[in-house]
Amino acid sequence: FAMAMKLAISTYSLSRWAREEGKRVEEEVIDESAEMGVEAIEFAGPGALAPGAEGLKRAGALARRCEKRGLAVAGYCVGAELLVGRRAQAAVVAKLKGQVDIAAALGVKSMRHDVTRGPSGRNKGMSFGQVLARVVPAVREVTEYGAQRGVVTSLENHGFYLQTADRVEKLIKAVGRKNY
Repeated sequence: FAMAMKLAISTYSLSRWAREEGKRVEEEVIDESAEMGVEAIEFAGPGALAPGAEGLKRAGALARRCEKRGLAVAGYCVGAELLVGRRAQAAVVAKLKGQVDIAAALGVKSMRHDVTRGPSGRNKGMSFGQVLARVVPAVREVTEYGAQRGVVTSLENHGFYLQTADRVEKLIKAVGRKNY
């Protein structure tokens, strides 16, 4: 079976260039990517959109610009820290659900998000099992919301805590959802 591949770029890869060049905005990054012959773009990093009505409106405008320039929107990636107190975690989950809405407005089928940088502060000394017990219910809530919106959610596995294959596998199995 043959699979066609598309050349894609992440806006995160262009964030330094955009800062150095001055007032680059997502529209300019979209245009420049299309000019380079890129076929798809992922919105990630500092350019993550704010959840809510304005973010949804902006996501729609970016999706339309990508379509006009012949770029598929390949994905969306946002930051998060779920190893926090219960109230703070509920706020992070709510924000991630808003980001799922943004991903849906962009027309993507996949959104990556951070889970945790690992134990620090009051959580210092927690075992990996204890960390999973705290973050997995929140990840499940986000991925179940994503399923309702047609967006698969997954782990952004950069950093030093959740980047090794064994830890990623344990997290995925612990979440235990087809949408993650």
